[in-house]
Amino acid sequence: MGDFVPITEKAPRRLRYMIGPISDPLLKKIQTLIPDIGMLLQPGEWRNAKCPVAFDNKAYTAHTNSTDTELSESERLWWKDCWWDEQGESDWLKLLDKHNPLNPTLFAVLPDRVGDADATLNLARRYEQEVRRRGIPIAMALQNGCDFNDILSIRPDYVLVGGDDDFKRATVGPACRCFLPLGIGVHVARVNTETMIALAGQHGATSVDGTGLNRWLNSKLPKISKWLKRERYEQFSLSGVEEVMRWRYNDFGSHGGGRNCLW
Repeated sequence: MGDFVPITEKAPRRLRYMIGPISDPLLKKIQTLIPDIGMLLQPGEWRNAKCPVAFDNKAYTAHTNSTDTELSESERLWWKDCWWDEQGESDWLKLLDKHNPLNPTLFAVLPDRVGDADATLNLARRYEQEVRRRGIPIAMALQNGCDFNDILSIRPDYVLVGGDDDFKRATVGPACRCFLPLGIGVHVARVNTETMIALAGQHGATSVDGTGLNRWLNSKLPKISKWLKRERYEQFSLSGVEEVMRWRYNDFGSHGGGRNCLW
């Protein structure tokens, strides 16, 4: 699988922060404060980046567009029912073909369906060989209702903690405890707040992504740089978050974690 070392007190891991495409001069500016920066690229966003990259699949964009009331009903239905077959699949495969062994891709996220574990598992089984034959490490999304044993059957190099916000907050810890000791990296999606960076960092996640730096570079860069410092997130109190997590665990048999989960 991956070349990851399980997290221990004697072998701490720096949390890598991944952003969207950005120009080389701005990337250099970010790297002065956040050395462990990377780019998470969507289909159609290829960039020959001077930092580690990973490939996403645009499923979250499709999900948000399918419920965007500012779009027409026909547009929403296209994103929901037609986008992948008519455009999404071919754009994703073209992005995979950009993989450069001289600048290795950290991972490529297999196609998934936001909030739907069964559909995500079926898509992963359908497309995993497209990623493997290109020599790219595989990431599989964890969605609401997922079973960690099903995830392990795909033999991923990474898991991406997705799903809705409640599921994501409650799943970061269990995912790190299950997958990291097996050499599987844990990436947490859509992380833009101090609380979420602290949650991911304290549980030993491998990486996170967020759009904050792309949207508000000057105001967000000092804040995110501070939040990413290990001594900062180790001191951050998660008591409120942990309380929500404990409350959610009580009901996870029906809509989260799944059956036979390795928590």
